[in-house]
Amino acid sequence: MVIILYLIRSSEISDGTTSVKFLMQVLHQRTNETLSRIDQKISILDETRTKRQHTAFQVPRSSGSEKDQEKPFAPTITPTKLEIQLATSRSRFEIKSSANGMCVDTMDQLVGSYLELYECHGQEGNQAWKYREGTHVIENRDKNMCLTALNSSDGSPVKTAICDANDTQQKWIRKEFSYQLENEAEAKKCLDFEPENKRVVMRDCDNKKESQRWTH
Repeated sequence: MVIILYLIRSSEISDGTTSVKFLMQVLHQRTNETLSRIDQKISILDETRTKRQHTAFQVPRSSGSEKDQEKPFAPTITPTKLEIQLATSRSRFEIKSSANGMCVDTMDQLVGSYLELYECHGQEGNQAWKYREGTHVIENRDKNMCLTALNSSDGSPVKTAICDANDTQQKWIRKEFSYQLENEAEAKKCLDFEPENKRVVMRDCDNKKESQRWTH
């Protein structure tokens, strides 16, 4: 009797162990299938993201011709304060030497007197100049007299004279990059000064000479 009970109990334990092993095998299989599906979804998401990034970094092509697309970049140039002043006839400015920081001054003399450099004082008057509207004539703001080249000889003085818009010796062209003032009547002659007595004179234009550079 004891032997029969022992055999029955051993059979039940054996069946239970088999059931547990079977369940573990099924669970393991299901887990592997689930992980496999997750890996597939991750792979699909990675491919989609890669395609979107590639599209985002593509440069859209213009509908125009290739020739139009190859046009060089043209930067916008903002006018400087100096250029705005020169373009506005009512603007007062000093004619300041880059060489020594002194200003062209009438020295409070009468029309026909020579011009000299004097310490810039910022009080206008003898040192206040403007371009006459529509011309290249430089006029003293407080007196009816203009910057005038005396003649074409090298070293000839610059004087004041009654303003005359038709007088080319009173017309001064500001050279764009060298900051020189070239006289319209006297070819290749520019505003300069004598270092000894600071008298304003005409000299052959030389863009390397600091004494021919003027700021306003």
